[in-house]
Amino acid sequence: MFIYNYNGEVMTKKDLLKQAIIDNVRTGRWGPGEIVNETDLSQEFGLSATPIREVILALENEGLLVKKSRGGVRVQEYNIEELLGAVEVYAELEGLTAKYATQRITHKQGLALEQAVLACEAFVNEVNPNAIINGDAYYGLNLDFHFALFKASGNQVLIEQIDRFGTRLVAYFRSRHRLRGSLERSAKEHREVYTAIIDGNPSLAQELMFKHVMLPGDIALDVLNSMRN
Repeated sequence: MFIYNYNGEVMTKKDLLKQAIIDNVRTGRWGPGEIVNETDLSQEFGLSATPIREVILALENEGLLVKKSRGGVRVQEYNIEELLGAVEVYAELEGLTAKYATQRITHKQGLALEQAVLACEAFVNEVNPNAIINGDAYYGLNLDFHFALFKASGNQVLIEQIDRFGTRLVAYFRSRHRLRGSLERSAKEHREVYTAIIDGNPSLAQELMFKHVMLPGDIALDVLNSMRN
């Protein structure tokens, strides 16, 4: 029996291990600073120490994991300066998706993007947007908007870079949506980006998307503090 990835390619045990680590970070099962236990991974995936270390090294090179001089291998964790710098670069990438989407979006993709915008707005209007549990639920709808935008950009290389870079930041973005007022602001900004795209204004769409993703210093501090509590 073989296991295949989304491209129809056979996945080895090493491939499965790498994807499992990435998924653990994306879903929040492993948060920033989480220790990666090589013994547990060996037992779960039936791999010896060498292939496990090869996978870990590959993810260290991608910036998802980091090896500490004391404390072993951990999930990447940012201080305030590192977080601001990483988000700034990431926001530039997402800004490009909005720019390209404005130039390339199809009718079908436009409808999908609109549905994602409407879903976020409906959620904010129907629940208490300041409840933490609702922030977590909204985050999935937020991702639907971003994924629809990525697809509309028509640039697979850009999407792959966003996917790799964004995995390092997912815990921080998820925590951001637990802050008071963040859901209303997010839904409003989605609408603004969508409108700029449909109106055919690539420079405005890029600017609005950059601002949407960026973390001002005070909000970044709030995010880090909320993750410590």
